[in-house]
Amino acid sequence: MIYDFHSRHTERRQEKATRCLFFYKQGEEEEEEEEEEEEEEEEKEEEEEEKKEAELEEKEEQKALL
Repeated sequence: MIYDFHSRHTERRQEKATRCLFFYKQGEEEEEEEEEEEEEEEEKEEEEEEKKEAELEEKEEQKALL
């Protein structure tokens, strides 16, 4: 009986550790995905700002030529 209890207790601890590790890894993956999405959004915003600045410069140059 003692051995059975000990082995079952060990199995439960291993199962719990496995679940914890799974959710920990899953959480890390979600964080990485969120970081990648944020980086992509920042890059898009920077590109849009650069385009707007380029358009403004072109307009100013056209005005200067007129």
